[in-house]
Amino acid sequence: MAIGYWTDEEGKRPVLAQRWNGDEGDKGNPLSRGYPTWFILPSETYSLYFGSDFIPNDKKSKVIDFLLKKS
Repeated sequence: MAIGYWTDEEGKRPVLAQRWNGDEGDKGNPLSRGYPTWFILPSETYSLYFGSDFIPNDKKSKVIDFLLKKS
């Protein structure tokens, strides 16, 4: 999981992203030109991740604060 900014037709916004089929230190599968493939999660699903183990407890408040920012 990662946080970052994404720019699309709606403008620049903070997002939560996830890598396909990868582990820590592994590029995962599929790859695009040798780089890991990531996808942006729909904002409607964020609360599901906040209540799960996908985001470590010691990082949850930082992630939530970041995602609530208005770029």
